[in-house]
Amino acid sequence: MRIAYSWLQDFISPLPSPAETARMLTQVGLEVEHVELFEQVKGSLEGCVVGHVLTCNPHPDADRLKVTTVDVGKKEPATIVCGASNVAAGQKVIVALPGTSLYPFQGETMKIGHAKIRGISSEGMICAEDELGIGSSHDGILVLNTDHMPGTPASLALSLSQDNVFEIGLTPNRGDAASHLGVAFDLAALLHQPIRLPKHDLPKVSNKRTIRVSIADPSLCYRYSGILLEQVKIAESPAWLQQRLRSVGLSPINNVVDVTNYVLHGLGQPLHAFDFDKLAGDQIIVNKAGNHLQFTTLDGVDRKLNAEDLMIFDSEKPICFAGLFGGKNSGIDENTRTVFLESACFHPTEVRKTSQRQGLKTDASFRFERGTDVENTIPALLLAVYWIQELAGASPASELFDIYPQPLSPKLIQLNFEKLHSFLGIQIEKDRAINILQALGFKVSQQGELWEVSVPLRRTDVHGPADLAEELLRMVGFDQVPLSAGIGTPYLSSFEKPDPEALKNNLADKLAANGCNEIMTNSLLSTHLLEKFEPENQNEWVRIVNPLSEELNVLRPNLIYHSLEAAAYNINRRQKDLRLFEWGTVYRRKDDKFEEEMHLSLLTTGKYPVESWQADSKEVDFYHLAGLIQVLASSCGYKSFTFRPIENKLLSASQGIYAGDHWIGWVGRVRKSLLKAMDIKQEVWYAELNWNTLWNAIKRVDKIQEPDKFPEVRRDLSLVIDKSIQFRAIEKIAYNLDVHLIRNVHVFNIFEGAPLPVGKKSYSVSFTLSDKEKTLTDERTDQLMEKLIKHYETELGALIRR
Repeated sequence: MRIAYSWLQDFISPLPSPAETARMLTQVGLEVEHVELFEQVKGSLEGCVVGHVLTCNPHPDADRLKVTTVDVGKKEPATIVCGASNVAAGQKVIVALPGTSLYPFQGETMKIGHAKIRGISSEGMICAEDELGIGSSHDGILVLNTDHMPGTPASLALSLSQDNVFEIGLTPNRGDAASHLGVAFDLAALLHQPIRLPKHDLPKVSNKRTIRVSIADPSLCYRYSGILLEQVKIAESPAWLQQRLRSVGLSPINNVVDVTNYVLHGLGQPLHAFDFDKLAGDQIIVNKAGNHLQFTTLDGVDRKLNAEDLMIFDSEKPICFAGLFGGKNSGIDENTRTVFLESACFHPTEVRKTSQRQGLKTDASFRFERGTDVENTIPALLLAVYWIQELAGASPASELFDIYPQPLSPKLIQLNFEKLHSFLGIQIEKDRAINILQALGFKVSQQGELWEVSVPLRRTDVHGPADLAEELLRMVGFDQVPLSAGIGTPYLSSFEKPDPEALKNNLADKLAANGCNEIMTNSLLSTHLLEKFEPENQNEWVRIVNPLSEELNVLRPNLIYHSLEAAAYNINRRQKDLRLFEWGTVYRRKDDKFEEEMHLSLLTTGKYPVESWQADSKEVDFYHLAGLIQVLASSCGYKSFTFRPIENKLLSASQGIYAGDHWIGWVGRVRKSLLKAMDIKQEVWYAELNWNTLWNAIKRVDKIQEPDKFPEVRRDLSLVIDKSIQFRAIEKIAYNLDVHLIRNVHVFNIFEGAPLPVGKKSYSVSFTLSDKEKTLTDERTDQLMEKLIKHYETELGALIRR
């Protein structure tokens, strides 16, 4: 959710700096994930200044060009070649100086430099409106009517604004904070400042018309308010309103629709505007869809209705999904003259169910699903009427009506301040606690030994004493709660971690020591990727019954997609050399049962090691990733893991990973089709290990081993074998022959080509031998090597190059 710093100041002012405001919001539970600088014009025209055209003469070698001298606030005027027909001496213009980057209204970024045009040096550019990105006009250069001196920054001359926008990770329970006003309530309580609420009187009605409104079931819609406006003139919204909406990620549409969005993000109350002339009769009905079969929404999509969908009807037909999305048959367009404006409070569950059935998520449903303030429908409606009158010249054509059949009462919570401290973990003085609650909008009164707290209707998340304790801690600061001896680190460290956890940490430490970075990703995924790349496994997918988003509607069956998303995110920010790993749970449905497994993912891409004068870097490959996998083997009781070719739809050149005879995972190059879907343009190698399987395959690992007392012996062999034979066959024969004497088998050279026969390759292999009991003699070593040679000749058909 996006909250603009300047918009917040409509409700509470002064505010601390944006950085301090962000810190305070995070303290009160509205975590600021990042702060973005929002610019009215991209780049804020940095490098552009006001210029005064001193002279303007025809170019000697070009009929359509002119050579100007322009005062740009420096010691000497700048010579600028300009092709605009309207440039003339005496004008005030905007000049982009050399080194400036311009972001045009359309097209790619322009970098302004020194140029020679038809033999004459040009020191910058006199700009048109579209070249500056402030409009679409290219009918010549932008001529200013200003008293600003030459050299004045263009952003100042054009009154361009900047704002800081907070991206807040709003938790599902805090629907009350899904607006600038809701966020301001928390800040006001923390800063001990009053809230400035917009107040507007009921509009005067000149031409009274009657609208009949009925709610079929009050449990579906707690309150329904509205008004009819006529003489509406649809037009573009003023710049300030467009700027407000763009700052929170919305695109302006027209003055009426923009006002409804302005009120929604300002006060948190969704509104809907209907073109009243498109409605049948003068009746509005809130009811379920019933027998109606189809409905076309504003986006032009024909949607099949469910009988339980909550709808708004006119006298004949459905005209809107209640609290969700409007209909094409009642939408505002350039011909609209009469508007029916709705402000309602629908039941959260009904809106959520309709949203899920229709697969629709909107800003309105986001608020209604979490619960809106039933007392906010009228203030929001009055604010919208005020601005539609101001911006669209509207006149009220009916009285403001308010259908509220069963008024809601605030929740009452009995609070014992002595027991409250058991929730808090700290002592808060009674007077201070009462002041905090009152600052947050709660009403507190004493009832004998207990205190009765009345919860404001906008706070649908507060239900009992524990919630009130949380409210107090949000304002006091969770960091003020000291750790008791019972939950401190010494207490935890007196217990050993279970062996699986200790081993997982050990493996993570080894990967980190080898230059890998650990990532943590969401366990939810979009079915779009799975439908494209793993459609045959859809019976195993664990779908979310009530997803918050269509992009997060299934539990991940593996870790590859989010690992690639993390890689793409970093690559797009010029971090192209990556070694990532993640411990994460994957989910599967099997025979109507759900299974969870812990997996370890490894991803490498780009070059390694980091480029330096000491060593050359090269592109990572299979052997690079296989080396990382082998780093883990010793901790799992194996000298090495082995690899065997397998088929994998997501990976090419794929290999199965084995611990002994136990399959533990897969490794390979990510297929180009998957990389394209993730917008990655470089080669990526990926491995995924099944921790559950690996844990079952783990052998006993001796933590302490006595070093060998007797010297090691190294012998080398060069074997010519078939290309189809893999190294693990050589290794397996050696260890099976004498695992106690042969400590290590290592390939140090591979050769193919002439003069070797076609289909053959040469392996140069070193064998490290050692005896724990005594020194190896040459005679015993030679005997072992002769046995090895015979086995390689008979089992592999090897030719030993002596």
